[in-house]
Amino acid sequence: MAYQNINQYVYNKWYLVNRYSGDDISLASDERDFNQEVVFSPYVIGVGDGDVLPININFNSSANTQTFDLQYGQYNFDNIIVAGSYWTPKNFDPNCVTAQTLCDIGLTGTDNGLVTGMTGQSITITNGVLTGASRFDRYSFGREMKFHQVTGYTASPNHRFSGVPSGVTYDIITKTAETIGTYQEFYGGFYQGFYKLFGFDYDVLPTRMNRGWTVEMLIKPRFVNEFSPPSGYTTLNGFYPENENIFFYLGSRAENKYWHHASGETSGYTYVTKDLRDLTTCACSSSAVTNS
Repeated sequence: MAYQNINQYVYNKWYLVNRYSGDDISLASDERDFNQEVVFSPYVIGVGDGDVLPININFNSSANTQTFDLQYGQYNFDNIIVAGSYWTPKNFDPNCVTAQTLCDIGLTGTDNGLVTGMTGQSITITNGVLTGASRFDRYSFGREMKFHQVTGYTASPNHRFSGVPSGVTYDIITKTAETIGTYQEFYGGFYQGFYKLFGFDYDVLPTRMNRGWTVEMLIKPRFVNEFSPPSGYTTLNGFYPENENIFFYLGSRAENKYWHHASGETSGYTYVTKDLRDLTTCACSSSAVTNS
């Protein structure tokens, strides 16, 4: 029999012995009296503690979403989700910070639809906590990590690269079930955000997690597609089938991809950045400096 049961905390929970004694593996007792962790608790581990759970998103909560009724084929530009908690470094006061403006976000934000133009649009970043209208403002980023629904749309005179067909759909729809509540179904759509910016004082996640990190998601599989892309359209997974079944990705992203203009074709990919010369942003020191 085991040395302890779930209500006892007597010995180490996992150890090796050099002989067989018929030992069993036992469940350890809950470290916080059965009410804040996993045993007999309705809460996610670390809820309310940004050092343990820096990102917590619940589509049923108005603290995380604006509860839009998302419909297939109708992109909602205001569909923003905000993490319900945030990480705070030691000796850091999130109420004593200043904001910065990124006026060249168009150089990286057009391909995922964060902004609609390569010039003339800016975002603000701060390590403080956003409140009021700025909390769900698409162009304001604070201590709580923020995500926007991706779209391939860019406004004229910008052009899509030929590496991705213009008929790619990024749809997300809202669903409600009696025993589940509100959730979202993804038909080619997804959310994207950022937690660090190179060259700027913006860090909403630690560079290295203490003892590693874990992602926990509640996913409802869909066995039958209710919607399908119209004729001439596809999803990104349809265009890149090797990406199928990926539902979470954390990694680096390209910076200014337009710094060098080029033309020509390589392996079926046409370079069209030759048409993007002589565009200026407020990051340029003078009108003579261009993002060409």
